[in-house]
Amino acid sequence: MRCLSLIALALIGPFLMRDVSPERCRGADYVVIVDAPETMLPDEPWMGFACRNVNHFYMRPRGKFGGGAPFPRAEGELCGGELRFIGRFASDETAWGFRPWEHHYARVDGRVVKLTSFEDCYTRAEAVNMIALALVRQILGQNPGNRVAVVGVGAEGDARYSMGFSRDEEKLTSIICAIEPTYSVDRATAFEKAARYIERRSGSQRRTRKAAVIAVTGSPSDEAERDEVAYASALSVMESAKLAIISIMNEEDTLASRLAEAGASTLYSSAMDEGDAERDALAALNLIWKRPQARRAHRWPTFRL
Repeated sequence: MRCLSLIALALIGPFLMRDVSPERCRGADYVVIVDAPETMLPDEPWMGFACRNVNHFYMRPRGKFGGGAPFPRAEGELCGGELRFIGRFASDETAWGFRPWEHHYARVDGRVVKLTSFEDCYTRAEAVNMIALALVRQILGQNPGNRVAVVGVGAEGDARYSMGFSRDEEKLTSIICAIEPTYSVDRATAFEKAARYIERRSGSQRRTRKAAVIAVTGSPSDEAERDEVAYASALSVMESAKLAIISIMNEEDTLASRLAEAGASTLYSSAMDEGDAERDALAALNLIWKRPQARRAHRWPTFRL
């Protein structure tokens, strides 16, 4: 009888001990979409975006305010507190009435110093890249079986800065750093490219490896027609993978808000340095695996804080 019990335990043991989650066995496949937009337009600076360096700020000059009203009394002097902006200058009421890009300052040794270059500025593109690089590090570090693909968002129809699934952190980092910021972005093409990476995996990989697409975006929502195409492309991604959006645009990114309503995991980031980027990347990974999404009935792994 003891011999029979040992034989039975040997037969059922592997099934009792098996953990089929990608966290413990085969790993998972991730596509990181990197939307690194242009920050300042030389010909249309009011449509540009503010510096995100936590040590930099903007200040109003004394003079005329909107509508010709005096604000406050004398010309050529600074007034008010330190101003910081998240979105476009043109869409932020606190930036109206003066040219913030001409009144950009930092505190150096206790003094307010006017900045004449963008050398130490922290742009939206840098914020997006920093979060994307943090995602790559954490995904590869979580499980030796995890793989990452990268898709860079470019102009219409442009997804040349892309790389298929890999565990080569150096190459993945190089492709992210090579992505050129662009003003007119085509997020639909990026979502379509990500979906192709997911679908072109082998049959056994699709059956045994979970998949996720994480879009890190610094662009505000575009024209309604283009946003609608991007929305449809993102929904198609959700047919075969989990979807998460990390947006640094907050309320200006209505596409992210719509996708959140459709079931995508959405995180609004205010990352100002590498520590913030690491924190937001980990939060997104926790969120994407914990939140149920439409048409998916699997049990997903949890990344621990």
